[in-house]
Amino acid sequence: MSNIATESISNIRTVKAFADEENTSLRFATTSQDVFEYGRSKGYFWALFFLSYRTLQFLADVAIVYTISRTYEDFELNIGQVTAILLYTRTIMNNAGALTNNIQAVSKVFGSSYEIALLIVTPNKVEFKGDKKPAESEDSGSIKLENIDFAYPSKQDVKVLNNVNIDIPRNKVVALVGHSGCGKSSIISLIERFYDPIEGRLLFSGEDIQNLDNKWYH
Repeated sequence: MSNIATESISNIRTVKAFADEENTSLRFATTSQDVFEYGRSKGYFWALFFLSYRTLQFLADVAIVYTISRTYEDFELNIGQVTAILLYTRTIMNNAGALTNNIQAVSKVFGSSYEIALLIVTPNKVEFKGDKKPAESEDSGSIKLENIDFAYPSKQDVKVLNNVNIDIPRNKVVALVGHSGCGKSSIISLIERFYDPIEGRLLFSGEDIQNLDNKWYH
């Protein structure tokens, strides 16, 4: 399960590029169900184990009390003192162990749940509100960049693209060539709509991609 999540998140661009979100989510859900079934089986095992363990533990306590009660004169103790010491010791040990386990579990849950909650409540900077699906026309499949300015969110003061204009007609193969860092990958990211440009428009089939239905577009 963790492998699927790690693989999908680390390659989220590839998943998005092939519109494979639903299939990836289904794979994760299926694997999660398998993990759940394994966990349930494990829970049954440990329940039986601890039941047996506790039963033997209490039987052992009874045996100890019985043994000491038969020899209490050698230790100058009465049976009440022996029973009290045994029960107090057992109670303290059980509660101390339970408290340690609970603190450890709470710490793990708090650390992971905080990061998950932060990811959930963080607003998406790219809003998918479009619902248009352009009909077949002469411009279908064409891509056009108009006066595009772009900077990555982590480095907004560094412009990667500055007033870029590109017109790619339908059924044409175009290669983006340039030195490292000139913006080739950034243009592809904008076309895939991993980001939105700061200024300008990116048109697909003559329509701004921000107005397109996201599932249809991918």
